[in-house]
Amino acid sequence: MATIRPVRPSPRFPFKRYRVIYKVAGEQRQFGLYDTLDEAEQAKRDCETHLAKGRNPGAKHTPLGQFIKHDWLPGYDPGSAQRLRTVKTHLNAHILPSLGELSFQELSKLSVLTRWKKALVAAGYSPSTIHSLLALLSMIFDRAVADHYLEHNPMRKPGTLKRSPELQIRVGPSRPRYLTHPEAITLPEALAEPYRMLVLLLLYTGLRFGEATALEWRHLQRRAYFDGAVRGTALLRVEQTVEDPDRCRPQIKPDAKTAASIRQIAVQPYLLEQLDAYHEQYPGGPNLIFRAPGGGQGKKRGTGGIMVDSHVNRYLRAAIKTAKLTDPWTES
Repeated sequence: MATIRPVRPSPRFPFKRYRVIYKVAGEQRQFGLYDTLDEAEQAKRDCETHLAKGRNPGAKHTPLGQFIKHDWLPGYDPGSAQRLRTVKTHLNAHILPSLGELSFQELSKLSVLTRWKKALVAAGYSPSTIHSLLALLSMIFDRAVADHYLEHNPMRKPGTLKRSPELQIRVGPSRPRYLTHPEAITLPEALAEPYRMLVLLLLYTGLRFGEATALEWRHLQRRAYFDGAVRGTALLRVEQTVEDPDRCRPQIKPDAKTAASIRQIAVQPYLLEQLDAYHEQYPGGPNLIFRAPGGGQGKKRGTGGIMVDSHVNRYLRAAIKTAKLTDPWTES
């Protein structure tokens, strides 16, 4: 049994519309949304015909938002909690507000998807963000094809796996850009502690971020050492790193380093002086050399937790602007 329900006007649709709904296994589904009562009555008859024959009446009329909520998202395997949060953010901020009420029949038109892509470009989103949104929507459409909501993915050329040219966007390649010597001097001075010392250590030793933030004071040994490239008055023993696969629970893993990656790095006299001065000014805690400021949620003072790259990047990018440098990490 199908029913018709009026839909009140809204700022986007300032006129009365009509929604045709039906029930499957006790769950209410939408068959379609129509501008006139005559169209809704005809759709109601079509819906009841499908129900009488035991077919899913609303496959092509199902709104994208309903499909995502009831079918796609519950069966989606993100691989990590961080990825799931990112996907939900993309859905709630960019896909559902614009396309959520549209049916698969409407979304099968390339012009609708092209207008959505152009709106994203006009809003100033980066090519990489738009590319991620297009890829996510295409993945959802692939599932809709497998579940017989669509005959083919409207984002792809019929019969191929290639995306339609109208929905392609060029994402420029990124490659590392190394700091010049003047930049390497200017950038740390635009940072406050503990970020200044962290950047100095990264510049002078070439350590990875996770290796540097996992260093403890016991790893700093005050004896002359030559590591094959640099002769120093002290050495740093690198034997652990920070791991955060879910991007929400950073942990120090003493056993994460392989035998080949456990190494000793010479510390130059200038860097050792800076480390000593930093230790007096900002101890950072009894063990770790670097800790995030603050004592955690709701605490303004005390020893914080393990530093994470997203936190440091916020201060680093502000320092880049202050020092009037171009982005030192990538260039297009």
